[in-house]
Amino acid sequence: MERLINSKSSIARYRIIFLPERNLYDPIRRLYVNKEWLMMESTWEKIEKKIVSSLPPIAENLESLLEKYNKAIIDATTGYYVDLQKRLVSSVDTTNLHHLLKMFPDVIQPLNDADVSEYAYRSWIVNQLWEEIFLDVNSIIRMKTGEVENIDRKTQLDLARDVDKRKSCVGSWHHDAILTMKAGNKDFQIAFGEVIGNAFKQDDKKLNEDREKILKAMRLALPKLLKLLPENVPGIEELETFGLLVYKKKFLLYSMHYVDGIYFVNQYDGFTIPDTPLQLGNISDIIRIMLMFKNRVIKLQQHVESLYKSKTSFKHGSTLHANDDDSDILVSIH
Repeated sequence: MERLINSKSSIARYRIIFLPERNLYDPIRRLYVNKEWLMMESTWEKIEKKIVSSLPPIAENLESLLEKYNKAIIDATTGYYVDLQKRLVSSVDTTNLHHLLKMFPDVIQPLNDADVSEYAYRSWIVNQLWEEIFLDVNSIIRMKTGEVENIDRKTQLDLARDVDKRKSCVGSWHHDAILTMKAGNKDFQIAFGEVIGNAFKQDDKKLNEDREKILKAMRLALPKLLKLLPENVPGIEELETFGLLVYKKKFLLYSMHYVDGIYFVNQYDGFTIPDTPLQLGNISDIIRIMLMFKNRVIKLQQHVESLYKSKTSFKHGSTLHANDDDSDILVSIH
């Protein structure tokens, strides 16, 4: 960890290691030889396997619906042509997908228009993916969209400022989406989403900036969960935060885990947003990915709720060494 802390990289100062990094000249990547990097990846993967294996499966009625949808698409496809009106009554009406197929040509317009605004791309496409999936659990888990202020960042800034300057917005972070959950009557920020431009825009600078903002946001949020873990109680691996990044038509999902003072991040899933009728068959796989993300968040909320309720039965304090030396992060405004 000492190598990481002594690095001049702002991400390193947050003790974050972004495992998908493949640039050997990256300030953090070059601190470690390949063997060390592979070991860190293996550590993250073991935690992921443990979490994924404990998740409940997608509900049978939803799986049945997705299978009917796939069949309807296959029946409507001939070679390289998809007849969006074919077999709608017999195959799709019963699965509540008639509207989706009928409106699909209009829905995909932002995916085939290089001049569409980022706002339109977010509103018409991305928000449908990461917001509506949580509507039925909105009372405890809510995806806020738009220019959403990061409350953890606001706290970080306030701690670094004089009292009379704490109303300033300078240095604030606003995300395209923030997922919050309730536990013990408290709100926890657990996932942060960013959309970079539209489905065509190439902007590597903004990609790197927004990804770094997501990583730091995940890092600031995770200790709030870890503090709920009483002394000598296992379960650190089950506490995590998430990043959602949309670049062009790629939708990437990241998870962060805390291990021995370091915050490891890696991509755990992802997909390409379909932009032609021929790719309609991919929608069922996309829905499964988002449903499993939802199941993962629900399981996290239940675990945090149980920790919150049991906390009063333990002595005040925690063995979480991650928070013992976090003062430099909490007061940093970079």
